[in-house]
Amino acid sequence: MKLQTSADLQRWLQAGGPGPLHLVPTMGALHQGHAALIRAARQQGGRVLVSVFVNPLQFSPNEDFARYPRRLEEDHALVLEAGADALWAPQPEDVFPAGVAGLTQLAPAPELVANLCGPSRPGHFEGVCTVVSRLLALVQPSHLHLGEKDWQQLQVLRRLVRDLRWPVQIVPCPTLRERDGLPLSSRNAYLSVEQRQQAALLPQALAQGQQLLDAGQRQAEPLLRAVRALMEDGGLAVDYLQLVDLPRLQELEQVTGPALLAAAVRCGEARLIDHRVLMSRLPILAIDGPAGAGKSTVTRQVAHELGLTYLDTGAMYRGVTWLLQQRGFEPQEGEPLQALLADLELRFGPASGT
Repeated sequence: MKLQTSADLQRWLQAGGPGPLHLVPTMGALHQGHAALIRAARQQGGRVLVSVFVNPLQFSPNEDFARYPRRLEEDHALVLEAGADALWAPQPEDVFPAGVAGLTQLAPAPELVANLCGPSRPGHFEGVCTVVSRLLALVQPSHLHLGEKDWQQLQVLRRLVRDLRWPVQIVPCPTLRERDGLPLSSRNAYLSVEQRQQAALLPQALAQGQQLLDAGQRQAEPLLRAVRALMEDGGLAVDYLQLVDLPRLQELEQVTGPALLAAAVRCGEARLIDHRVLMSRLPILAIDGPAGAGKSTVTRQVAHELGLTYLDTGAMYRGVTWLLQQRGFEPQEGEPLQALLADLELRFGPASGT
């Protein structure tokens, strides 16, 4: 179903349906990355609405608003194939009925836009916050599905929803990539065949950042210098290349934990963004839940897929319980119990065949 006016949207919303309402906001020119968002929403049950609106507020005067790809019929076909219930393609007057001059606009948290795209795209994130606030007000979804490709935008909107205590759950979706690692993007359509090959240097250079970290380079300056050289030697014009922390997007001088290596480059007429999470050590994941929920099974599978060590904390508790039973201790006993546990040496080893 295709909805184009606010009246169309309200009739569709009033018709209702069981379960949650999922909104996937887009600017159109949809690709398989958007389809992955839609399928993820579909799997959660309820109704899925995809919006297509090329937001003029998030484009600077010298950017590509006028020529941004617009192909509504193709987008409609992809939306339906991916499993959405409806596509809503409003006009500016539907989203901004009083016009831009009469619109109350929202500003992002300043710390989240001090780096990365913020300095080079003034007003961009104000436009993002404002249009998303309008979409949420008009649709009132229970879930908002966003891609992780634009990590900064994701963090800005997470903070916006949290600070204003809006009753919507943000659901992130991993970045979908081409075989050579380039993230799927609507702006990839601007690339010629030669430029498309050149653009693959972007994810390759960011991957070099993790290799340098693995080799012991934790200082930001030499790491960034080496990655930038790879990009520029390949003909990419670097807009920015920064190493920041994940939650607040503040610049780092060295890597001491998870860090975001992010870049924007120009390749021909296309401005492309990408990022990579750098890990100075393997992650520590904790999975909890009620008894019998399958925690051990899920944790063992996750550890296998990610190459992590599986630690069964339930076995630790059972081991201590067995020791207490063998020694005849009551669980409530104080000092004797403390003395026993102080001398306890509990070891874990790989299970047979794993």
